[in-house]
Amino acid sequence: MMVSSLTCMILNVIMSEIRSCGSQTLRDIILKSSDEGRPVTSLVYTFLLPWAAEVAHELHIPSALLWIQPATVLDIYYYYFNGYEDEMKCSSNDPNWSIQLPRLPLLKGQDLPSFLVSSSSKDDKYSFALPTFKEQLDTLDGEENPKVLVNTFDALELEPLKAMEKYNLIGIGPLIPSSFLGGKDSLESSFGGDLFQKSNDDYMKWLNTKPKSSIVYISFGSLLNLSRNQKEEIAKGLIEIKRPFLWVIRDQENIKEVEKEEEKLSCMMELEKQGKIVYHGVHNLKS
Repeated sequence: MMVSSLTCMILNVIMSEIRSCGSQTLRDIILKSSDEGRPVTSLVYTFLLPWAAEVAHELHIPSALLWIQPATVLDIYYYYFNGYEDEMKCSSNDPNWSIQLPRLPLLKGQDLPSFLVSSSSKDDKYSFALPTFKEQLDTLDGEENPKVLVNTFDALELEPLKAMEKYNLIGIGPLIPSSFLGGKDSLESSFGGDLFQKSNDDYMKWLNTKPKSSIVYISFGSLLNLSRNQKEEIAKGLIEIKRPFLWVIRDQENIKEVEKEEEKLSCMMELEKQGKIVYHGVHNLKS
């Protein structure tokens, strides 16, 4: 409890310092640029930086929030703070719970952002998240014509982009690192914002040798660490179905080599004959 409380305290101090120092630094940069004849004409900022919009408003500069998640996620947060909070809080206690929000598909508890269903304890290390989301929405509410640039596109989320009439949501996605665009002079040598680099092996060629819709794809994202037992169960399931697969596993680069050896799956040889495993961070591909 003491460690968790200390973590929360440190995070709050950090967020406060970022706001204080960041606001002043941003203000100074904008004013200096104007004095040098290079006025800032618009400001695009992202989540956790609502104070950037306040600085822009103070200096009479139009601003827009860059939302890097789907429009549906932003809509869910909006509805949470506008009449649906109590109903959403019930989701963690009822596996059969579902909710129909305006212009969104039917959602179950597992579809909600984790910040809405995780611990509400003040000792939760992510306790700063919800208040920050609320502040971000309040900042947008205070603008005359709030604009949000969303990492999506109309054909994918047409209704979610229209769900909040008070905000002007503009789909500008999918946003991808410039290294994907084929520029030989790109300064990026990796996938940019992703947590792993390109594999030296061309697994796309392997995929193209397989019949359409025949590959089983498994990935739990860059944030989730599976236990060895969980990986073993997935591996056994893959072997039982006898289908080619592409399995992306987050590599724990911070653990010792001895521990890595112990983490190896017992059926690795069988797996390597059947499909491919991509390890984030190791920059290699096993087949």
